[in-house]
Amino acid sequence: MTKPLKRVLLYYVRRPPIMAHLANAFARRGIETCLADAHANHPMDKVFHVINKQLHNFRILPKTRSLFCDHPYAQRNYREKCLLESARAFQPDLVIALRGLFGIQEQTFAALRAMAPVFSWWIEGDDRVAQAEFEARRADYFFCMHRSLCAGFQGAGLSRVDYLPHGVDTDVFHTAGDIDRRYDLSFVGKWSAARQKILEAAYEVTPNIAVAGGLWEKRWRFQPKLRKMVVAAQLYGEALTRLYQQSRVVLNYTNWGDRQRSGFTMRVLEVPACGTLLLTDPSSDLAEFVTPGKHVAVFKDDAQCLHLLQHYLVNDAERERMSSEAAAHVAQRFSYDHHVARFRTAWEQLTCRERA
Repeated sequence: MTKPLKRVLLYYVRRPPIMAHLANAFARRGIETCLADAHANHPMDKVFHVINKQLHNFRILPKTRSLFCDHPYAQRNYREKCLLESARAFQPDLVIALRGLFGIQEQTFAALRAMAPVFSWWIEGDDRVAQAEFEARRADYFFCMHRSLCAGFQGAGLSRVDYLPHGVDTDVFHTAGDIDRRYDLSFVGKWSAARQKILEAAYEVTPNIAVAGGLWEKRWRFQPKLRKMVVAAQLYGEALTRLYQQSRVVLNYTNWGDRQRSGFTMRVLEVPACGTLLLTDPSSDLAEFVTPGKHVAVFKDDAQCLHLLQHYLVNDAERERMSSEAAAHVAQRFSYDHHVARFRTAWEQLTCRERA
């Protein structure tokens, strides 16, 4: 008889809080989690950074080298030390690394695998093929948010590879009873030139816009009307949910460029879960999860984006009907509870084979 999965160590950055979302779902199944921060950093590393920068500036040291790469307080060494300390204290049955396996040194990876199977969940871009393949070959089981990468790796003979897109934490992202639509449009994400262009064009459609993200205030520091749109440098948890709930439309404008893309951002599920209409650029995987024109609005270029924004701001009944239907659709099908089930099934299959 296979022992049950009781303890899972998650390794990723604290923000965005995907580890916390997964921890909530594992807890609902009675599984304990330990969250190891991939951004753990010793204060001395800032000193190392300053010294290295000066050495690079004066061309004493090539920019490809670091004077302190072998020091125990260097970021890579220190965060892996913290990871191993957490694992040894927690004694996990399973380790799940989100994105980070290719950066883990071989001796650290071997120490983790000596304790428990190590899974990887690739939630980075589908353009980083070499790094994703390295993880797929290294991990005991590899999950990926891009069907295109999964198909390629499976075609190359990798058997422990499976497709796993983003999910939504329905305890965090949910509809509100009394919705006060304070904003016509909101956008959450860091600054880019393309995003600035579309938001300034959207300002001509409606000035009632909320923007949250890094560098926006700096970019609009000499444009007070636009700077007023910035409500926060970053938003997570209840504050992010509240902004989505208070918006008539939320814009998802990625930095992925014009190439044919697969996968999708967390907003594709989180915004509809809050009962708000998502206006998003396209992805080849999108229609499998939300139907364009029924659950979300999808634009092909900036002109269509602005046209759809104006349309849905005028047509309240159509917008709210789509938002309501999307909320029920997403909450029922794409919660992180499904991710926990997938991880547990893969772990049970793996441990059963090892015991056979």
